[in-house]
Amino acid sequence: MKKIVTVLLVLFLSSPLLGQNGYSFGSGSMVIGGNAGISALGFGFGGSFEFGFSKTWGIQANYNINSYDVAGGKWSIAPLDLWATYHNEKPFGGFGDASYYMGGVSIASLSFEPANGKESKGTGTLFGFGYGTIFNMSSNLNAYVELRYRLGSLEDDANNKLIISWYSAYAGVTFSL
Repeated sequence: MKKIVTVLLVLFLSSPLLGQNGYSFGSGSMVIGGNAGISALGFGFGGSFEFGFSKTWGIQANYNINSYDVAGGKWSIAPLDLWATYHNEKPFGGFGDASYYMGGVSIASLSFEPANGKESKGTGTLFGFGYGTIFNMSSNLNAYVELRYRLGSLEDDANNKLIISWYSAYAGVTFSL
């Protein structure tokens, strides 16, 4: 895992030096990506697919797995985000080559494995929004950093309801097909 994070950080830090080819997103664009990062729920990693409907609008499916250990056991949450994206070729604050805003619905699965008890699992629907900055590396390859926030409720197999909100910060790479 440390190697993956190191590679992503190197790509992130070197990307402004690598590509001045210009960022391009448009109708019919298909982009796949992978990421790693941190969140309120520990370390996470995942992947995404995005399809462009116009020069600025797209839809993204993103799946991440986040987990952490605490004295009482191990938590794991895995959201599947189905979010709309709005791309802007002028990044907010001049950082990066382009930016995007996103928001939508997430379907999440939750698992808690106590140190001395029965595992509890659950699912729920969350709503979220986020912002990302893109660094162009070549005509098809980009690095990005993004922040996401989600809020919703989950219900476990014992019908316990849990209101959850958390943020995540990811760095990753994307490849345009």
